[in-house]
Amino acid sequence: LRLIILQNNAADRVNAHNYYAAMLRLFDLHGTARPPQANVREYLAKIAREYGHVYEEAEVLTQGFEQARYGNDKLSPDQLRQMRENYRRLFRHIDCIGALSR
Repeated sequence: LRLIILQNNAADRVNAHNYYAAMLRLFDLHGTARPPQANVREYLAKIAREYGHVYEEAEVLTQGFEQARYGNDKLSPDQLRQMRENYRRLFRHIDCIGALSR
C-alpha cells in the first residue's frame, strides 16, 4: 500500500515538473530563458515584466511546480487539471508572446 501511495505522489510530481519544464521551453524558444542563477520566483517576476499578458498562466504553473517540488501534500486532480489548462492557454498564446515583445 505504501508503494502505491508513493508512486501516485511521484506521478503527480512528475506531471507538475513536466508542465513547468514545458513552460520553460516555450519561453526559451522565444528568447526568455530562465537564467541559471534565478529561482522560480525571480523567473516569474521576469515573465511578469516582459510578458504580462500570460502572467496568470505562468503563475499557476509555477505555483503547481513549487507545491510538487517543495510541498508535503500531493497535487489534487483539480490542480493538475488547472496546470494542464494553463499550459495549453500559454501554448496557444505563444505567438502573441513573440509579437508583443518586439
